Parts: sequence; C-alpha cells; structure tokens
Amino acid sequence: MGISYNAWLTPNYIFRDEGGVFSGNLAGQAAFDYFRDNCQAGDALYFGHNPRFDDLRLYVGTAFAAQSATFAWEYWDGSAWVPLAVTDGTQGFTHLGEGTVAFVPPDDWRAVQVNGLIQMWVRCRLAAVTDPTEGGANSTQAAQAGDNLFQVTGFPEAAPADFEALHAAAPEIVRRQGDRQYFLGGRLQIGGGAAAWFIDSHKQVEMAYWGVPWSGILSLWTEANGHLRWGQVLDAPHKIGGQGITLDGGPCANHKIRNFGGSMEFYGCSFQAPVYDLEFNSSGGMKFWNCLINSSNVKLWNLWEGEVCHCQFLGAALGEPQPTLAIEDCVLHVAAGPVIETYTGGQVLRGLKIHGSPSVLVWVYHDGSPITFIDCDSVTWRISWNNCRQPVYRKYTLALRVSDPEDNPLGGAEVSIRDKEGRPVAGSPFTTGEDGRIPAQELVFCTYTYEAGQPEDTRTTYYSPYTITVAREGYGVYTDVVEVDRPRDLEIALGPPRYVRGPIESLDMAMEVPHLELKAVAQDVQIEFD
Repeated sequence: MGISYNAWLTPNYIFRDEGGVFSGNLAGQAAFDYFRDNCQAGDALYFGHNPRFDDLRLYVGTAFAAQSATFAWEYWDGSAWVPLAVTDGTQGFTHLGEGTVAFVPPDDWRAVQVNGLIQMWVRCRLAAVTDPTEGGANSTQAAQAGDNLFQVTGFPEAAPADFEALHAAAPEIVRRQGDRQYFLGGRLQIGGGAAAWFIDSHKQVEMAYWGVPWSGILSLWTEANGHLRWGQVLDAPHKIGGQGITLDGGPCANHKIRNFGGSMEFYGCSFQAPVYDLEFNSSGGMKFWNCLINSSNVKLWNLWEGEVCHCQFLGAALGEPQPTLAIEDCVLHVAAGPVIETYTGGQVLRGLKIHGSPSVLVWVYHDGSPITFIDCDSVTWRISWNNCRQPVYRKYTLALRVSDPEDNPLGGAEVSIRDKEGRPVAGSPFTTGEDGRIPAQELVFCTYTYEAGQPEDTRTTYYSPYTITVAREGYGVYTDVVEVDRPRDLEIALGPPRYVRGPIESLDMAMEVPHLELKAVAQDVQIEFD
C-alpha cells in the first residue's frame, strides 16, 4: 500500500552470442555463464530492457580467465554499434562478488532488434582474447538493470496520490522546483494490487531519467484497478476540461502512455515531445479533453475506448485510431504527409480541422468498415488505398428550423429531403417539433471508393445537392436546392398563401432563392381563372 520505489529491476532479456548462435534468455537466472570457456573474439553478451536503463548489477561467482582479453561495451545509435563509456565494477568479470557496470544513457541510444526482439540493448563484445580458460559466470543473484519505477497503490479517490507524494517518497528521483514544477526521474505505475488514484493539476512535469529523458514501452501506465486524472472537468456536456498539467518529454525514441484496463483522464493538459514519437495505447479507456499534443508523430494505436475532444495536434498525424474511439472537434496542424492512418476502418471523425497540410490524406491499408468524416474542414481530400474496397464517407450536418414571418417557431411542418438522384434520406419526411426544428441530419456530401484507373485510383460519388421541401397546412410551400458541402444552418419562414387573379401569362414565377444562412419567406401562389 502507498508508494513504493524500486531502482533495480530484472532486465527483460540477457543473451549470450557465440559466433552468431544465441543462447536462451538468461534474465532472471541467478547462475549463468558470461562467455563460453573457449570463447573467441566477436562473442558477446547482450542486455535488453525497456525502457532505457543506466546501470547493470552483476554477481561474479566465477572469474573470467585468459592470458589477455579486451572487452568493448557498445550501444546502438540508430545505425551502428558504437562505444559506450562505462565504469566497470566487475573489472572485466574478474572481481568476485557484486559489481556494477555504470553508464550515462546516450541521447542517441535507440531500440534495435536483437535475436528477434526489439529492446534498448547494450552489449559487451569480446574484442580480442588470447588463451581463454574460463568464460566467467554469474552466481548468487540474478543480474539487474537500473530502472527507476514508482508503484502507486491503495490511494482512494478522496485522498489521491500526487507528484508531491512521489517527491516525498524519493526526493532524489523526483526533484521539485517551487511548488509546481517537478522532474520525474523514472516510470510511474498506478494500481497493481490495491485500487489507486493519482490526481494532479496546475503542474509542469519533466519526465526524465537521471537527467536523460526516458524511453521505452511503458513510461506511464495504469493497471486494471488504477485511476489517473490530470486536470479538472469544467463542462462535461460540452466536453470542456482545464487546469491540467504540462508534460515535457525529452529526446528519446518514443514516449508511451498506456492503460491496462484502469482509467486515464487528461483535461486541459499539454504533452510536449515536438521531435519525437508520442504513443497512447489502451485496452481500457482514455479521455483527452482540451489538450495540446505536440509530437512528430502521435500514435493512437490500440486506443479502443475513450474520447479525444477539442484537442490540438501539432506537427503530427493521427496514427491508427480505433473505430470505438470518439474523435470530435480537434484541430490538426500538419505540414505534410498523412493526416489519418488506419488499418481497420470504422472510424468516425467529427469536426476535424486541418491546418498547414493542403489536404486530408487518408491511408487505408486493409479492408474493414467504412471511414466517416463529419463536418471536417480541409482544402482538398486525398485517399491512398492499399487492399481496401470500403468507401470513405464525407458528411456534413444540416440543421433546419421553420417559423412564421414573425420568427415564431412552427411545429407540425413537414420537411422532405432528397438527394440529387431524388432518393429520400432516411426518415424523410420529417415533422418539426414545437421548437420548429427537425433532428439535425448528417447528410452525405460524397463518397470516395477505390477504382483502378481513376485519378489517384479514387472514384468520387456525389449525393449533394439536396432538394428540400417544407409545407404546413395554412402556409406556403418552400422548395430549395441546397449544396451540403459544409455544415449548414437553414432558417425558413413560411408565409400565408397568396391568391392572384389574372391571365397566367402575366405571372412572374421567378423567385430569388436565398442562401441557407439567410431567412427565406415562402408564399404559395394560387391562381383562380375567370
């Protein structure tokens, strides 16, 4: 119960490489050989962990023996294995007992695949060896990696944990500057055993690891019984939040925030990782209201449940939002490249506004359900297809109100809406309520479907313009042809019937049709013949 801090964890993987042949995973074993007794130059010992780590603690039970040997500690910088400066407390695996191999994680340290596994790896390579007789062995206790982990359990919602509690638990790891700025030097897990709540706001938190920003698969996460809330809900019906914290992520390959079934809620928060990836991953639910997310690539992979509302994304595409994720009224500032990437389809995106990029570019990789954009704003629209035959729908909302010439709402009016082919929309005709309105309609402006040979392999089918007819007993009839290429708000005022006597040739039947945003007064012209 409470807050526990652990500076050492068993690394995820340890492999011995003997001429390109890898051993099984040695992590967690108290006793294992570092090198074979007849080791050769090029043999290596790999240590893999996520996130990045800064030390290795080994327990030498049998000393390495050879006439001479040179060990090279190395890390992957994204393109090659390069030297890693270490302080070797094992003295080349010859000092019996506990020894720590300490190093400062380099800024350019990157994850790489070793033996089929992507981790943050360091290796000890036998650069040269003469007359080896003993490869050395670990004993007594399993090797450990320096990994600052905070686990928060047992805090009720009425008295939650916060950053000040973390600072009190390990002030040398969670440093504080003033009462609002904290430097979190490790990973944070909420829940895991007993239910736990972590709530904070009005804070700026720099998530770093001994001064070197963290990276890896789990930087911040909740367990099934963990609850995280940063910021406060100000207006739930309109999904407005505020008073949230700022998270500044430093230079690392990938910042990840994950939910294992608990709850994570961010209101008015700012996530800053401007030139690095920022990934949100959830098997439970996440909420982001009124947040600013600044990253080179925002990944919403496996974000199955939750809401992303009134948020701004800077410099980033939306990668793989799941169909059950609600995305509403967000703004994307994207200079170039894809705006939306999807593998499964089924997404519904409302009120999305694209700034900077000249177009909505949707990468559709596999067949799934249709993708629907509702009231989205972009200069141009482009689709990139890959093994997909499902359409992309582009819809806009039509709101319609009927009144008399004095602006009193008219209930009981019949409203018919038909697409350009004369097909009635679902539910048409509608009847206005006491407020003079019909339910807001999401009308299809067009669909995009894959068809080889078409420009960019896309066929566009238009459903707009729509013919709208409004009638009510004792009033005139209004008919208009409306282009629904953006959200429209139509106000229609019906006047009483007007009777005209005279030859039909003398009637001027032309009527100027006002724009949707203007109020139109419709009067039915009835003719009596002498």
